[in-house]
Amino acid sequence: MNEPVLFSQLSKEIIEQFEDGWNENNYKKPGWVIDEIPFFDITPRNAYTHNAYDSNKTFGILGKMSKSLSGPNTLGCDIGCVDMTYASIMISYGIEKVIIFEPKLLNDTKQPQIELMTMDITREEYTGPKFDLMCCISTIEHIGLGRYGDPIDPIGDIKMMKAIYNMLKSDGRAILSFPYNKNPESVGIIRWNGCRIYNQFRKDLLFKDFNVVEETNLDNPQPIWVLKKKEEV
Repeated sequence: MNEPVLFSQLSKEIIEQFEDGWNENNYKKPGWVIDEIPFFDITPRNAYTHNAYDSNKTFGILGKMSKSLSGPNTLGCDIGCVDMTYASIMISYGIEKVIIFEPKLLNDTKQPQIELMTMDITREEYTGPKFDLMCCISTIEHIGLGRYGDPIDPIGDIKMMKAIYNMLKSDGRAILSFPYNKNPESVGIIRWNGCRIYNQFRKDLLFKDFNVVEETNLDNPQPIWVLKKKEEV
């Protein structure tokens, strides 16, 4: 992993890609039909203030979904957790095995039901078995910003959602939480290189291949969503 990328190191071209990166003309991504509307304003890192998620509600949702999907041979996944907390919750509520994906090395675990994979799933294809339950808590807003030395990628968050879709079982569930401004007139913001604060357009783009099963904590700066793949309907 490289050192974090500073705002002053960004080229004008990269900044423009962050501002207009959803544009179909730039990236040839299907379904990006909005044109000429910048969804992110980029501000320097010193303006960054983290919107902390509600850990109690997050743990509650994760426990509830783990219990509802529990059983023999069930497989869970945690993306971007720096420790074993979410994996341990899934196992304690009946998920048989959990794989943690991190692009950087983690300390190994003695827990036989938890497997660590050092892998950036936005850049490498996961070819293992699909998951009953996936969680991506306070992670996707960082993808592609270079905060952790990862490569700069204006559509890293979109790539992450495509990876989640491909890795999730047709009847599985994905739990996401990220900073969100629910005002429909709001613009999205990048507080470099801390996180994205999503607006409705960008959130809807993230969820375009999913249906929302449950949403909670909407009065918090970082709500929680439970998703299922649209192909299930």
